Amino acid sequence: MGATQPADTLSKLLPEASLLGLPTLVSVIGSVAIQLGTQLPLFFGFRNNPYNERAKFDLEDRTSSWPCDVNTVLFQLSVFQMVVTSISFSVSHPFRKPIY
Repeated sequence: MGATQPADTLSKLLPEASLLGLPTLVSVIGSVAIQLGTQLPLFFGFRNNPYNERAKFDLEDRTSSWPCDVNTVLFQLSVFQMVVTSISFSVSHPFRKPIY
């Protein structure tokens, strides 16, 4: 949102007065529910597949990296979901130009 330019004309509409308003809370809680509803089935479904082999690591050896497919998949999905959420929550019209 910080990279977008201001709108060409001023609007008579006022921005949301409170961050704890009902529309804001419903959208944030809905976004969290959608993200959990996507990530939890993916996590448990990926863990229960027979091709998924658990990582074997030594707790004493702190210099080695521990490869884990589940962490990689969940990280990539959560980054994608954060980008989509930030674009969907970027309020532009009528106060700022659109993000695109």
